[in-house]
Amino acid sequence: MADSTTVVQKMTVLVQELNTVYESREAQNIAKILLEDLFGIKFPQDELKVFPSALDHDFDLAKKRLLSKEPVQYVCEKAYFYGIPFYVNPAVLIPRPETEELVYEALQILKKQHTPPSGLKVIDVGTGSGCIPSILKKEMPKLDVQAIDVSEEAIAVAQKNASTIGVGVEFKHLDFLDQQAWMELTQYHMILSNPPYIPRSEARLVPENVQRYEPDIALFVSNEDPLIFYRLLREFAKGHLLSKGWILLEINQYAAAAVLDLYKNDSAFQEAEILQDLSGNERILRAQKC
Repeated sequence: MADSTTVVQKMTVLVQELNTVYESREAQNIAKILLEDLFGIKFPQDELKVFPSALDHDFDLAKKRLLSKEPVQYVCEKAYFYGIPFYVNPAVLIPRPETEELVYEALQILKKQHTPPSGLKVIDVGTGSGCIPSILKKEMPKLDVQAIDVSEEAIAVAQKNASTIGVGVEFKHLDFLDQQAWMELTQYHMILSNPPYIPRSEARLVPENVQRYEPDIALFVSNEDPLIFYRLLREFAKGHLLSKGWILLEINQYAAAAVLDLYKNDSAFQEAEILQDLSGNERILRAQKC
């Protein structure tokens, strides 16, 4: 395009092309995110400005990736969580608003604890981008926060995010499915996790771009044992959650009743309940250790 191409003209052409693979409103949102997060152009504030021709090559490459349905967050290497920009790449899940609700609930509980914040220990199992522990530490700097993940690439992303935000979180590369590895972990006042919970049989319900680009290991579990992480988190909590401590887990809404039964029918826990997200879906399990 010529040097005189304005931002609004660039935006219009981009949306027209994105309309071939996305619905109209989604195409507009993606285009706006690309301009703001990758090129630092605010829309519509900068719509009459000239789009720098020096950026045309990068723009075309980004457009090509979007037209292949790669998530715009990966294209921009940025996703917002709790109002904070997090670095993301295909090694980690893109943070979702539902997980913000998990963090909010955790903060409400932690702020009511009788133990001073400096004495509270929290762990995030399967941390991915590190969004959960980083926000907890940012909101309550005196917390002792630890996070684990089976993926070394994810740990690298999480460490980068914590460093950028300026919070001290202890990250550890550990396979949670290896129960012997639990010996490397201590006891906690709170356990949090957004574990893999989609059975392979439900993969058809997952959007195509999620299946193609987000990490398989963070999304899916086997059809034979879809509750494996919830069972193991329950067993982990029995030995590593302090008395009166809390476990909060993001859950598959279609398996909410089954997950609740795991905790409600276990005498080690009390006040086990399912919380709905803002969309009215059963999304969070909350239980207290007796």
